Amino acid sequence: MKKTALWMLAGLMLTGCLKLKNEEEDKSTQNIRQIDAYVAQNGLTPTKTPQGLYYVIRNPNPSGRMPKVGETVTVNFSMYRLSGTPIDSMRTNNMSVLGSGYLLAGMEQALLLMHEGEKATLLLPYSLAFGQTGFTDAAGGEVLPAYSPIRVELELLRTRTETEQLDDFFTAKGLKPTATATGLRYVTLTPGTGDAIGRNKTVKVNYRGTFLNGRQFDKSTFDFVTGNGGTIAGFDEAVQLMRVGEKALVALPAALGYGERGTTGIPPKTPLAFEIEVVSAR
Repeated sequence: MKKTALWMLAGLMLTGCLKLKNEEEDKSTQNIRQIDAYVAQNGLTPTKTPQGLYYVIRNPNPSGRMPKVGETVTVNFSMYRLSGTPIDSMRTNNMSVLGSGYLLAGMEQALLLMHEGEKATLLLPYSLAFGQTGFTDAAGGEVLPAYSPIRVELELLRTRTETEQLDDFFTAKGLKPTATATGLRYVTLTPGTGDAIGRNKTVKVNYRGTFLNGRQFDKSTFDFVTGNGGTIAGFDEAVQLMRVGEKALVALPAALGYGERGTTGIPPKTPLAFEIEVVSAR
């Protein structure tokens, strides 16, 4: 009796999996038809990748630099249904690390095929766009149904390695940072007093955390013991170098921040900056 029940359960699960697989295959086929119809109606001659990305490069710039996985790209983009209804857009200084999963899979694929200064029209099947979930607005309203293909107008403004980003951050401010062996960079803004804090000190700090484009992700007062894993490695290292009363501007590579995984509100592989003030240490 138990074996029969188990076999029935296994059969139901297999049937469900096959049904889902068939549905996805049907939706993929339907997406291809929809995209091909859009291409014909608009007189496009796109290139198609094995993964299903359709793309047309606008104003080619073959001498421009091409991004690599792990580099940060600065892009502009607008997304639409194939009917032309807007979905989402982002303009000016939108930075993302390629390979972090922060952008749609189809956009990441396209960026690896583009040069700085180029624009591209992308046609993405659902598997490279918003998948089986679709897209909702901040209020939870449906903007794009599940399994929908989309069009993306994408512009690659710039690509930079992590080292270049950290250098650019201080250069733009007219500052020359000190660099440590770990890759941490810092500039003292207001000198403190006494010896460097070092390890095993209970400190109180005020801080403001930003991305390298200046967008703030956190601001608070924080107490922790230095050298004991109470915070991210780069923040801890910076505070150990500081003195009571000191204010410093610090920038750190992703390996000293939230690394390959990122955290809530911070994408993977993202370098960060902090304004830090040491209030007390004991």
